[in-house]
Amino acid sequence: MTNFHKFLISTFATFAISASALANGYIPTSTPSYAQPGFIIGVDTGYGYVHSPESVYPSDSTFTLDNASINYGSTNDIGHWVWGAHVGYDFSVLSNFLFGCELGYKDLGRSNNGFALNISDSEEEIGSGSLSRGYHQSAVDFLFTAHYYPIEGLNFFGKIGAAYVRSSDSQQLDTSDISIDDENTTPIRTIIRSLGSGHHTIWRLEPEFSLGVGYTFSSNIDVYVAYNHTCGSSQDTTLLPTQAIVYPTNSISGGISYKFIN
Repeated sequence: MTNFHKFLISTFATFAISASALANGYIPTSTPSYAQPGFIIGVDTGYGYVHSPESVYPSDSTFTLDNASINYGSTNDIGHWVWGAHVGYDFSVLSNFLFGCELGYKDLGRSNNGFALNISDSEEEIGSGSLSRGYHQSAVDFLFTAHYYPIEGLNFFGKIGAAYVRSSDSQQLDTSDISIDDENTTPIRTIIRSLGSGHHTIWRLEPEFSLGVGYTFSSNIDVYVAYNHTCGSSQDTTLLPTQAIVYPTNSISGGISYKFIN
């Protein structure tokens, strides 16, 4: 599924809330005390994961280059605590319906891959080593929001927009037990050079959406839980990625916001 298709699906999911508000016929004659316009600040935290190439690297596999090969086993840690903060404004459109916009920052999560390597050429084993990779993503986002209040206090919401994602990866290779002195091990040198230690960072603009439910305990304070998704590129299918990649991210978070009523 392409980012464009994901964006269309998230758009439909967000504004389906609007359709349900009109379809059920609940439109009060006066504005509920909890569905008030105003400026908002909020923070949240939860658990999320980055779709790094953990599924591309099975627990036991072989990578080949010319007459050289790497037999490797991998371990993967893709989940991590995430957090975010935002400011925004809600506009009163219907008596139980708010539309708005918000600007925020999100720590999208991190993941780690570890590899035990056994390197050989066509005739003999060259040696063994280990490779560790870490991925971390964060974003500055701008989202349009919609809140529907079926009853006072309870609200369902959707958010959709764009995230400017920062993706950072780093890797460390230990080759202390690998001998590449033989002049016939040029492919091995290529592998070592490709797997060498390094760090890359890129920024990419990606679609983002969120769906959740909240409860307002007063006109000002709202607590909520939400599912969040930021789109990204398809996973790398090689053991030797040539550049940093923005991967898709998912998270479940809970938070609290405060509204400055007009």
